[in-house]
Amino acid sequence: MENVWRTHWDEKIINGKRLIGGKLQMAKDGDALTFDEVMLDETYKVELDRRIGKAVETAKAKWEFSSSKTLEENSKKIVELESALAKANKEIASQQVVSKLSGKDYLCKPEFLKFVAGEINSLVTNTNDFDTAAAKFKEENPQYFGEKKTVKVNTGPTLKTGASSEPKDDNDRINAYIRGEEE
Repeated sequence: MENVWRTHWDEKIINGKRLIGGKLQMAKDGDALTFDEVMLDETYKVELDRRIGKAVETAKAKWEFSSSKTLEENSKKIVELESALAKANKEIASQQVVSKLSGKDYLCKPEFLKFVAGEINSLVTNTNDFDTAAAKFKEENPQYFGEKKTVKVNTGPTLKTGASSEPKDDNDRINAYIRGEEE
């Protein structure tokens, strides 16, 4: 609690400190002034308000600058991530198409997979889904589809010992091929 005495019309004594004409003076005992005592002087009060206002404005300007900079950086990152996501989605979709075409439903020949996928994707619209477009393309272009068959052709001489030297006719060769027998 403050002890305030008026000794003169422009002089106050507050807790042993003199306030003369609005200016604080140290008491004779040499005690330092407290913050509350300093704030009784109007000049100090005005200066403190000015400095606090300046500090608040500076802090506000720094915050606005850093937040706008951060916002710009974040929006750039968002654009980059969205484009990367779109690219990844496109790759996934093309891999799904290739996987579908090489599956048992379509049996696209491996050497034509990318070409056929591109052609079918160009036929896909809002009204024409992938399966419909693929069925139509398969019907119009059967040469790109079918089971993969490996035909083994012997172009060298037969080195079987004890084999007859009689030449076989075409019928015997075809029958042996169908049975899976080697010549």
